[in-house]
Amino acid sequence: MIVCLCAGSSEGDIERALEAGAGSLSEIGDSCRAGLGCGLCHSTLLSILDRRSCEGCPNRNKLGSGCSMELAG
Repeated sequence: MIVCLCAGSSEGDIERALEAGAGSLSEIGDSCRAGLGCGLCHSTLLSILDRRSCEGCPNRNKLGSGCSMELAG
């Protein structure tokens, strides 16, 4: 699936950027150019980043969607 139309970056490109150490929108942009154009893909990129940062978290999906760290505390 294409995530960034401006750069033609796919979800696979984004995943490879994350595997290579990208951890922010600007680092993803540096790696595969996604997010550097019009900005319409920023919400999708942030969702991918959030999903990746919550992997292995014991609080993940307690409410059935996304990271639920707001429950802790």
